[in-house]
Amino acid sequence: MADWDAVYEQCGLRFPQDYRDFVSVYGGGTIDDYLGISTPPTGESFYGDLLEDLESPAEEDENHPYPYPPYPGTEKLIRWASDPDGDDAFWVLGSDDPDQWSVAVKNHQGRSWSSFDGGMAEFLLAIVTGRYSSPFAAADFPSPRPLYRNWRDEDE
Repeated sequence: MADWDAVYEQCGLRFPQDYRDFVSVYGGGTIDDYLGISTPPTGESFYGDLLEDLESPAEEDENHPYPYPPYPGTEKLIRWASDPDGDDAFWVLGSDDPDQWSVAVKNHQGRSWSSFDGGMAEFLLAIVTGRYSSPFAAADFPSPRPLYRNWRDEDE
């Protein structure tokens, strides 16, 4: 279980309520063994890397060895999910209110960005119900019956 006050003390950011609720209920893990959801550092979870990458990938990509378009605009981004194909989902910090942060996905193979005007939980729900076309590389994601596996269950 994440200590959200300690997270705030460590990085100076409050995270969206839907994300905090998701992490409190499900913890870090994957959807369909594909899309990994990051959490703040908690115990032995492989997914506890949320605070490791608080720099904007747009800044990193400017010096990347291959051409890759940075996210349009100057907003800071925080990665909260990734997949084995190199795609990443970010919050776009366009507001001081974390519950107003939208979602952007960097598709590594297509070297493109897609945007979703809504929060993390709304984005995941739209993806798994088919209301929003998945911007992730895997053609079979999500499956017809998506399954979330907590990191503790992955060894089973």
